[in-house]
Amino acid sequence: MDQIPADQAENLRKASTERLRAMAARIGTVDDDELANLDRMALIQVVAEDIVAKEIQTEELPADAGHRKLN
Repeated sequence: MDQIPADQAENLRKASTERLRAMAARIGTVDDDELANLDRMALIQVVAEDIVAKEIQTEELPADAGHRKLN
């Protein structure tokens, strides 16, 4: 959690365990059986790792990614 912005870390800490479980389920990196057995801290870790991965992907995109010039 040290790698995500403080406001996002705080939001994860405040989120209910069920909300964290739903967020982790949407990410899809953990199967349903394992997801059901994760404790709160593990759920926070799964979601935090996804946030970091998305930030890295965003930083790697060129500035004009997704914008094509139309003639």
